Amino acid sequence: MKLYHGGANPVPTPLPESPVRNRPLDFGSGFYATTSLEQAQRWIRLRREQDAKFGNGVVSRYVINEAEIESSDLKVLRFSKDNLDPWFDFVMANRHTKAFTHDYDLVIGPVANDKVFVTLTLFEQGIIDKFMAIQQLKTFVLWDQYLFHTAKALKYLRFDGTEE
Repeated sequence: MKLYHGGANPVPTPLPESPVRNRPLDFGSGFYATTSLEQAQRWIRLRREQDAKFGNGVVSRYVINEAEIESSDLKVLRFSKDNLDPWFDFVMANRHTKAFTHDYDLVIGPVANDKVFVTLTLFEQGIIDKFMAIQQLKTFVLWDQYLFHTAKALKYLRFDGTEE
């Protein structure tokens, strides 16, 4: 399976640490990738809009062997787009609970893009409840994201080149 990571520079050797961000990430710290080239390109466009020094951006391509991951001793947490309730709770915990940590090597599930982020914000502000938020989330096309949370998980990710 191919995965993509959009960033300012190529990332031939990803690290499990995420750079400091101005907001908590959906699944916690680590290296994020997606199966959607469009999503990786979109991330670059968003970053360019936010930071004039970002540059053109580069999509790094990777290959993972799903069978290897399934037969490995990695601790994997996989969220389904069909049941957003546990995903919602996990994302909210990562974003709002200071002491929240997890010990998963790899976390796979939907990405909270800008439309999803608006829904999460409405929930956080008490404007809508969890049921309403999840119902609204089900109407979006949710791209996926893979968080490689540990160096152990990153061993299964093979660099396959870049594209601008």
